[in-house]
Amino acid sequence: MNDRFAVASVRGHSDGQIVRWVLVASLKPLAAEPPLEIGLTEHGQWVVAAADGSVVDVQAAENYLPLFPLLELPIDEARDQLKTEFTKRGVNEKWLQLFPFHDLVAAGLTIRSKSWASLAFRWVENLGPSETLCAAVDLVRTMGLTQAQRHEAARVLSAWRRRRKS
Repeated sequence: MNDRFAVASVRGHSDGQIVRWVLVASLKPLAAEPPLEIGLTEHGQWVVAAADGSVVDVQAAENYLPLFPLLELPIDEARDQLKTEFTKRGVNEKWLQLFPFHDLVAAGLTIRSKSWASLAFRWVENLGPSETLCAAVDLVRTMGLTQAQRHEAARVLSAWRRRRKS
């Protein structure tokens, strides 16, 4: 895999930080948009390629916005497409277990956008509770943009609590 690494600057770093990364998936969640190019750095960090040739280190910057187009797909379809891309590119599919699905959904829920939050809610129950998701859903329960989102968050938290008790 070493010969497939590219070099790119990390967007948002004024010091011109450079990383070596490899493309692991090129997806088109929205047909009219350019492909979403997802990669891994040589240190195992998830990055998204930007149009200017730089990459966004989504985990280090806690900036999952570049991954939001994935929320347009049903979660099973997103997973399947990522798995297919990994296989096609010779990347071990076990990396899928480390993909930041929970962080992506938490960011979608809390970005203060009704549309992204609605799309993120479609993924919530399929992912199940985690510390990250519970905190995000609880935040939406108390401070969600719409009453419908606050009610949905309360319903999800209640369902998770019932499941934990049984």
